[in-house]
Amino acid sequence: MGMFDRDKEFGNRIDDQYGIGVPFVLLGVNFPGRTISTKLGDSEIVELLTMRIGDDGFVTGSEIVCSSIASAIVEKCREADDDDFPAVVELRRVTSTKHGRSVSALVLQYVAPYAAPTTRVTVSAPGDVIPPAAKK
Repeated sequence: MGMFDRDKEFGNRIDDQYGIGVPFVLLGVNFPGRTISTKLGDSEIVELLTMRIGDDGFVTGSEIVCSSIASAIVEKCREADDDDFPAVVELRRVTSTKHGRSVSALVLQYVAPYAAPTTRVTVSAPGDVIPPAAKK
């Protein structure tokens, strides 16, 4: 196995691209039918099509395909419908009790709908994004 084979197998990690509590646009999800071996067994990979939100509140750059094997994210993405996208989301860490012990879990949290690339996303408080059309 070459030095980058595992990186290529897994893909671009979502938690390496976006910090905890940093809003971004989720455009869609894909299940490529791949698994990766971990200490806990084989984990299914989900790919998330994303775009950054710049400091000015508008999407910036091009689309970024990120991957995750976090079970909470994989399961949430499995429930996705076409009308769930696009959406403003963020990563969060929550404490979960699994197998009788507390563990930190990475989750994908919905923040707001996303209207269009020309619509500014305004953050009024951590975790609270209000589209301009909703403001009076």
